[in-house]
Amino acid sequence: MAGPVIGALDPAALWGFVLAATLMEITPGPNMAYLAILSLSDGRRAGYAVVAASPLAYQSLR
Repeated sequence: MAGPVIGALDPAALWGFVLAATLMEITPGPNMAYLAILSLSDGRRAGYAVVAASPLAYQSLR
């Protein structure tokens, strides 16, 4: 056996996913510019709200 498995996901694959998702999230783009401007002007709480709401907005466009 290769080691512990979380559900049906290998921990190495999970860490790879986390790394890839983090790299995609910090890559500059229009949404990151908006997030930076909003966070600087309205504070950290507003920035967190946008980060939480962004996936919902993208999902509603489908």
